[in-house]
Amino acid sequence: MAITSLEFSEALPFAAFASLLLETVAKLDLIIDEVEELGRLACFKEYTPGGEFSVSCEKPRVDGLENNLPSHGGE
Repeated sequence: MAITSLEFSEALPFAAFASLLLETVAKLDLIIDEVEELGRLACFKEYTPGGEFSVSCEKPRVDGLENNLPSHGGE
């Protein structure tokens, strides 16, 4: 396999892709840091394999007369 040199106009798309990839990775690091901070503020517990955990789902009571949605009628 022979390696040939690229002209500037041929290399430009590769450089642009590499730049965008680096920027995406940098932004992803910021997102990861923020998610970890939100988890810390929410006092989430660390998950340990084999540890006990519970999940509960409660269906909220819905009152048909008071739905707490804004009304579009004249009051």
